[in-house]
Amino acid sequence: MMRSAFVTPLLHFNNLSAQMGACLWADIGGRVHSDFRLMTGAGQKDVLLTNKQEHR
Repeated sequence: MMRSAFVTPLLHFNNLSAQMGACLWADIGGRVHSDFRLMTGAGQKDVLLTNKQEHR
């Protein structure tokens, strides 16, 4: 009886931490991907285009 009462919150905690971890990794992955686009120059074209439009 005591064991099941102890295991259930533990399972809920594991599920919650797994969801938080997935969100965290998705956030990190998105940032790394955007940084990589900037480094490879795919994002630099966009920046140059917006700068030209502002100078007009």
